Amino acid sequence: MHWSKRVIGTDNVDAFGGMAMAAHSFEPDGSLHLIVRGDGGDLREFWWTDTTSGSGMLTGHGAPPTVPPAFEAFYLGSVASYVADGRQHVVYVTKDRQLWELYWLGNQPAQGGNLLAHVSAPHPAAYLSVYVGHDGSQHIIYLDQQRRVIEMQWSGNAVPVAQVAGGDADRGFPADDMPICSHVNPYDNSQHAFYLSGGEIIELRKAMGEGWQGRSLTRISSGAPPLAVSGPVSHVADGQTQHVFYVSASGEIIELWWRGNDAPQAENLTQQAHAPLAPVFNEGKPFYTSPPLASHYVSSEGTQHVFFADTKTAELWEIWWRGSGPKTAENLFELAGSPAVFSPDPLHSLVTADGSQHVIIAGPRTARSGAFIDLVARP
Repeated sequence: MHWSKRVIGTDNVDAFGGMAMAAHSFEPDGSLHLIVRGDGGDLREFWWTDTTSGSGMLTGHGAPPTVPPAFEAFYLGSVASYVADGRQHVVYVTKDRQLWELYWLGNQPAQGGNLLAHVSAPHPAAYLSVYVGHDGSQHIIYLDQQRRVIEMQWSGNAVPVAQVAGGDADRGFPADDMPICSHVNPYDNSQHAFYLSGGEIIELRKAMGEGWQGRSLTRISSGAPPLAVSGPVSHVADGQTQHVFYVSASGEIIELWWRGNDAPQAENLTQQAHAPLAPVFNEGKPFYTSPPLASHYVSSEGTQHVFFADTKTAELWEIWWRGSGPKTAENLFELAGSPAVFSPDPLHSLVTADGSQHVIIAGPRTARSGAFIDLVARP
């Protein structure tokens, strides 16, 4: 598969905060969107198609002008974006620990408000994740300031409803202060959230019509997987299999995969693919907080993909495989002719409706400027 690159933004950005915060695709016009944090915590949107591109402020000087900026710290999991009800949405944590949503249709000005204004819900800490249910309902999974896992959900213009999904003392598995992830399993419409507790990967599962149930995937996995030192990333593949990936203390990428409520199988992708080690960001480097991984599944090809940086060279690598086939490691910088150095925290990946793969990274940067790069593989 041929990889190419495109520079999508070179605006002045905060040295740490102005990085790739969230990304999504909008199928009606084939556009891609990147949400980044700039100077002072304001959010900027970059958007592009094959033929055009643009950018604009979502907070600060954007519309509406009273929207507060994003949480100003080195937490890069505090913004998420997605598409629901035909509109684009951005959800983020503000400086005063409120939870804000912005949404817009087409080229209309953004609207939004504080999701906690009319909801009796805990205030967020830094980390959140979002997904859209099979019925179009919108869901935010976030850690509160007691490190409990909270689900907030609503449909259309209804008032959101919040509940504790896990991580509290009564349910066990208290959450680590680390990034989280979530997804919907389209085969049975069950909802899933993943977080760390003492380095173990915890799955929270909610089947249709039921409440949240938690289990430690680490404890029940075959293959004795090592503890995680990064937040998890996840996706669902054909064959009704679910997959969670994380980095161990050795820098090896570990996969846990399973069907239904089966016990997971642990795989060491680094060893199987003979791949370089991934960065271990949270060992003496507390300002690196996002998972140093991205993953996705390409249904048109039946392939799974995990992306990471070589800890020695800072080059971007991919491990990919089809079904139970062998794992293959490839250097995307060599394939795409990208710069030899990039900022590996964070990176995002997604698959568009036509089967194209996109990996969005923050390129080389100085103290006050930098670029964002879209690496593209066409089917």
